[in-house]
Amino acid sequence: MNNRDGNIGRPSNRVCRICGRKKVYTEKGFGGWSYPIKPICFDCLMIQNNLFNHIRARKLPVKMDDNAKLLFPLLVFDTKSNIIIGQYKTKQETLSAIAKYQNERKSRAKKDLGNTLS
Repeated sequence: MNNRDGNIGRPSNRVCRICGRKKVYTEKGFGGWSYPIKPICFDCLMIQNNLFNHIRARKLPVKMDDNAKLLFPLLVFDTKSNIIIGQYKTKQETLSAIAKYQNERKSRAKKDLGNTLS
């Protein structure tokens, strides 16, 4: 790849084979650029290894604000505990599942606190 100066620059990103986003970056080593052996982006690699706290948050592009429904189904994670909460197809399902999960965590914490004080 030649840039404006005619020098060889960093090649373009490749498409991740799992999520389909163009987020597989090249790496520089041994005097040149190369792609990772597996064409998987960083976020998909962290999901495969159950390291959800390392996933970068995706921002909704300004031009897609009115087309937010295209982002479904959503996969919801608890990044503090590295737990998958679930995958949901609508906004209402997602919000109710999150509220239910938060209530379960609160009640579990109260029970644990009650057991330690007894």
